[in-house]
Amino acid sequence: MLSLEVKLPELSEGDVLFNNDYNMTVNQNIFVLIRSRLNQPGTLSLGSAGRTKLIPWLLLVSFVFNVIALIVPFLKIDTFLSSEKIYSLPHSVALMWHARLYAIALLILGFSIIFPFVKISVLSYIWFVSTSIKERKRLLKKVKPLGKWSLLDVFVVIIILVLTDHQTFISTTPLSGIYFFLAAIILSLAVAEFINKLLYPDILPRTAALRLTKKRLSELNGWRRFIIPGLMLLSVATLIAAIDIPFLQISQFLLSSHTYSIFRSFIALFAPATWLLSLVVLFFLIIFPLLSASASMVIWFGKFNPVHRNRGEALVGFLSHWSMLDVFGLALLVFLIEGDALISTKIQPGLFLLTGAIAVNFISSITANHLIFSRPD
Repeated sequence: MLSLEVKLPELSEGDVLFNNDYNMTVNQNIFVLIRSRLNQPGTLSLGSAGRTKLIPWLLLVSFVFNVIALIVPFLKIDTFLSSEKIYSLPHSVALMWHARLYAIALLILGFSIIFPFVKISVLSYIWFVSTSIKERKRLLKKVKPLGKWSLLDVFVVIIILVLTDHQTFISTTPLSGIYFFLAAIILSLAVAEFINKLLYPDILPRTAALRLTKKRLSELNGWRRFIIPGLMLLSVATLIAAIDIPFLQISQFLLSSHTYSIFRSFIALFAPATWLLSLVVLFFLIIFPLLSASASMVIWFGKFNPVHRNRGEALVGFLSHWSMLDVFGLALLVFLIEGDALISTKIQPGLFLLTGAIAVNFISSITANHLIFSRPD
């Protein structure tokens, strides 16, 4: 965290920092002064201290690992009476293009090959070059939400590994490229979180939270007070169901017709060769989505002071940033379009529940945010 030594001036009764509209206390005025010092012009790298000194190294390692991931294969596929196939990032794009699936080819090219380098470049510019607070926040706001979509190809590989688990006539082996790429993306996501914390320090409650001091959000008037709790409960219910109910079943001759859910995918991957990928499923598809949904409900129904509510909202934002059910859903779509060339599958009810959970969570988040940050009183 950025170390600061702020010498605060004495506050007088007529100090312009007092804001009668929100009945701000002297302590809250001190928060304003601290934030103003944080937002002084200058590059972030010049004021780095403590853990933030690692940011340049994290960016460098992420860049190197991304380059390696373009060269080293992701996956080896061995099929009965067929030559082995090597799956890599460039190969996946070529495969989709030759199959005339141009939209998917461009999607993988954009998110898994081009965007990781764009994001590293933007984060490096924010850290080393930019001296404008508004510019830093504007750039980070554009690249931060898109970062997790770079893991699209990782989830496609995970789906293939799961479906070929314990099969006699087809087998797959993860290669080092998948781990280099996974590490590169996670490092860039972590750097974005570090910089976001510096640009939005947790020292002053948000304006909306000040207005809602010592009140429950669920006690507000209007139609959304009835709609949002229902959407939240529906989101949690569909999420739990989507985690446990199978989304695909193998339907190919000579292959065992196993069914797979998100939780069963975690179990299937929990083996010496793929345990790290099983943790990706566990945290990104189970733990973080459940914690995010639960934390949102606690904030909605709980009674908090402004500081605690602000921290709770920041926690929900962090958990949402690392929740990747939507990325996994897109990876499933990619596999269903092209995967029959490798393994024939049948859609199961879990796929519809997963789609519903993603949609309901998106709608409830948009509705809740609109309510919290647009109230005029």
